[in-house]
Amino acid sequence: MPANPESASPNMGYPADSYTVAITGTGLADVTACSFGPGITVLDTRIVNDGKIMVNIQIASDAPNRSNTVTVIDQGGGAVVPGGFDILQPQ
Repeated sequence: MPANPESASPNMGYPADSYTVAITGTGLADVTACSFGPGITVLDTRIVNDGKIMVNIQIASDAPNRSNTVTVIDQGGGAVVPGGFDILQPQ
């Protein structure tokens, strides 16, 4: 079954911070990698079960305020997580 991500939580964060993001959906057991776009480094990806993966990320200290596309990658290609991940600037 191809990966079908439905959401990411949290789906926003601040520069220079690290987060553990839960991605939920179906067909996630075969995910081999994740991409959170420019300014975000994926540190590791852990499969919990077919419906959930945990991704540790680090946002660069100089990351601009933007909305990034989040993609999960499996043998069949990539699938986009609805809503993506927003980089916010501290107030």
